Amino acid sequence: MSTAIARTATAKIAHWLEAPSTTRERAARRWESLVARTSLFDPVRTVLLPRGAAVVGVGGATLGGSGRTPLAIALARALVERGERVAFVAHGHGGVAHAPRTVTSDDDPAIVGDEALLAARALSSIALVFSGGSREERLALAATQGRILVVDRLLQTRPQRLARSLLAHDVEAQWGSGRLIPFGDLASPRAHLLAAADEEIAIGGPDARSILEPTLGAGPFSVDSLRVARVGLVTSMARPDRARRALERHGVKPIEHFVRADHRPLADGELTRLVRKATDSALDCWLLCPKSSVWLDGLDLGATAVVLQHRVELAASIVDRVRRCC
Repeated sequence: MSTAIARTATAKIAHWLEAPSTTRERAARRWESLVARTSLFDPVRTVLLPRGAAVVGVGGATLGGSGRTPLAIALARALVERGERVAFVAHGHGGVAHAPRTVTSDDDPAIVGDEALLAARALSSIALVFSGGSREERLALAATQGRILVVDRLLQTRPQRLARSLLAHDVEAQWGSGRLIPFGDLASPRAHLLAAADEEIAIGGPDARSILEPTLGAGPFSVDSLRVARVGLVTSMARPDRARRALERHGVKPIEHFVRADHRPLADGELTRLVRKATDSALDCWLLCPKSSVWLDGLDLGATAVVLQHRVELAASIVDRVRRCC
């Protein structure tokens, strides 16, 4: 399948999930009812937790777009700022490392995973990030370095429950499309998610402020400048339309939207198409979602590259509850 056909198919599937027909709605409800009576899509994982460390899990209500990883990073940072010895356990999706390892800020995302690399860069010098191998292997290695382990993409475990479990969801779309895959983007039945979690965190709400921080090189870039510029958007995420809508809420309206595959290295011809689009549309800059930025580091995109950092600022009460449980 050509890349152009794949992009078209991806767009159609995204539209299909966002606006299901009445027939699909009925099918989704039957599917959800069936799943609710089985262990399929169970958010509780069988994991042997390491001794000597408190494990805090952060899960997302939807398959992408919940703010799960920014929440996990924000929690790790806040705990460190309160004097805790923290290790961050990434899920490493998209990576190929067969053994658990520490992730550094200049690692190859194709090896450690793009979200693991983003976490390592965000937590550089304050907390170690671990990827590769199995989840239990990552946890065991992280437990040698941290008293509190913050685990991305793990909502709950058995036979021993986590010290604390946080469920992230977007404040404007708590349950996404409201339907389970393949009819929607809901990770598990809502009742199962709520039973597994100790606390829900609304990303973008008053207790978990969602902050957009455009950066150019190592410094900040003005959102006001983006509102009057000719900008294009590059996304590598499960639900790319959400990134575009988030920008539009800030008054930034991209005239090009280049959708990349999630967790995937640059495909043949992608860079050429980016440069051509930048030239044809006379773009002032490309806006890169964080995951796109790790795959496009240092490349000439035909226009200035501005990275859209998504930072979560947690209320002190949430962090204090986690600490008490640990």
